[in-house]
Amino acid sequence: MQWLVGCVAIVVAATGCQKHEADGAAPPTNAAAAPAASSACRLLSNSEVEAVFTGAKPGEADESRQQYGISACTWATARGTFVAQFWSGSGNSARDEAQGLMLGALDPLKGQAARNNVRYEDVAGVGEQAVAVLETKDEQRGVLDDFAMLVAQRGDHILVLIAPELARTERAKALAQLQALGKSAVERL
Repeated sequence: MQWLVGCVAIVVAATGCQKHEADGAAPPTNAAAAPAASSACRLLSNSEVEAVFTGAKPGEADESRQQYGISACTWATARGTFVAQFWSGSGNSARDEAQGLMLGALDPLKGQAARNNVRYEDVAGVGEQAVAVLETKDEQRGVLDDFAMLVAQRGDHILVLIAPELARTERAKALAQLQALGKSAVERL
């Protein structure tokens, strides 16, 4: 699964994200335990993440994508990894970003047929625009691994939440969980 998160990071970098600019968000009230203002770890509290992923470890800043202007935070969960990341960018919609990110989870040899098998669902109430993707591994359809993601846009910021383990749960519940996490996170962009 780590390779999938890495592939998504490469796809993000290749789709032309811009450097993250200061966002002017107010810092959390507990400054001693608070992540840096530019860190994606500030977007969700550990308790918000643990409400969805029981037993999740505290979020850790992932600086491996900073050169691309991407701030990321990773939470180790009982069954995998949950990632929150954001960047500043204009010109692409949440759906455009989601479609670009999904390329890392699709069989390139299946081309357009694999891309047509992905269900993009609009998510209300998360930023100005949000799209969710939940797909389970299905080599026949060209989906190379389980994938669950929410991409939201607020102003010139793009928020991405990636939680592959949610793809293996009941779809409506997984969508509701991504929506709840997305609502919390997008308000802190």
